Amino acid sequence: MKRALIALSVFASLCLASAAFAGTQATIMIHIPDQTVYSCPRIDCDQLFTVKAGEKIDILEVESGWAKITAKGGTGWLQRDYIYEK
Repeated sequence: MKRALIALSVFASLCLASAAFAGTQATIMIHIPDQTVYSCPRIDCDQLFTVKAGEKIDILEVESGWAKITAKGGTGWLQRDYIYEK
């Protein structure tokens, strides 16, 4: 019972963090100059365009370490580790 309660608490925290991040504007982390935006949340998908450090993006949703973004008039998936909320 205690393990189930802890697991549920961790899951709820992760859901709230993802929900808080989605729908916001963010900036690409400065230590990574260019990042590829993909057509789906995997690196074996088509490469659509790149975003540069400091570029503003809109985050539509977050899923399994990836963020669905809009930037430069396009929409695609970017690895979540390269994004921080400004």
